[in-house]
Amino acid sequence: MLKKLILVMILTSTLSLNTVLAICHYEVSLKLEPSTIISGGSVTPSATICCDAPARVYFSEGECDIFSPLSSCVIQANTCSCVGSPFSAPSEAGNYNYVACVDKNGDGIVGNIPGEAREAILTVKGCISTDTSSEYPLGNDIFMKGITTCPGREFKDECLDKERLKEFYCTSTDYCEYKIINCNHWVNTECGDGKCYCVSDLNDDKKVNILDIAKVARAYGSDSVVNTKKWDPRADLDLNGKIDIMDIFKVALKIGKDCNIEKKDVPESGPVSLGLGYYNVVVILITAIVMVLFFGAFKIFGRKK
Repeated sequence: MLKKLILVMILTSTLSLNTVLAICHYEVSLKLEPSTIISGGSVTPSATICCDAPARVYFSEGECDIFSPLSSCVIQANTCSCVGSPFSAPSEAGNYNYVACVDKNGDGIVGNIPGEAREAILTVKGCISTDTSSEYPLGNDIFMKGITTCPGREFKDECLDKERLKEFYCTSTDYCEYKIINCNHWVNTECGDGKCYCVSDLNDDKKVNILDIAKVARAYGSDSVVNTKKWDPRADLDLNGKIDIMDIFKVALKIGKDCNIEKKDVPESGPVSLGLGYYNVVVILITAIVMVLFFGAFKIFGRKK
């Protein structure tokens, strides 16, 4: 009699365990914080789904894995959310898919709720690992070779301003600058800690004006090989190794531009102190030619004395 009673109790308890099945409503959603990260950082997953009994949520990469998940958490009855323990992001830059799936009754079997495994994308950014200059398209996210440590070194690079022109040259020793979503990845001319200046702003007063044309005029006729006495490399705006009328023209086209509003170039529609209509450009060029002739005449008459 006692044996029968024990057997009945065991069967009853077994049935009760097997019938404890969480009924979950809606689809499970997955969230990663942060969703974009520098390689080597950690990510914290969280899930949202409402169940009428405790259910375990597993987080894994690629596809549901309840036996060796990256993280897991338990959603208590009617609480609708839980947060898993942080896990390390991949070391290589790229996009990675992660999923959240629910074990509703604790038996290691994932329930078949429609849309049960929900995906989230983790974007991992790397650091620049080359000395060569590169141009990064405005507003695009660039995946660079991922390395977990970035050496401090001085380098020179170009970034595009809001007009998609090569406007800034920046030098920085902060080779791996942490910026939440990038590592010295310049968008909208955010150029790190180094000195930044407009190419046409030759006297570094943060504006392009007649004084910059005067600097080109002083170096007019010089080159980087023979006539080096007046040579000014910053005045060689077209990078042809000599200072000529084209360099003056390039400065004239930028007259009135404010070059250092929070280290960002203003767009063409932004505030300028002088319009750039055809008439203004002609006036500026005539002024520049007069200045060149003046410096040339001064040089000639100076020699006669």
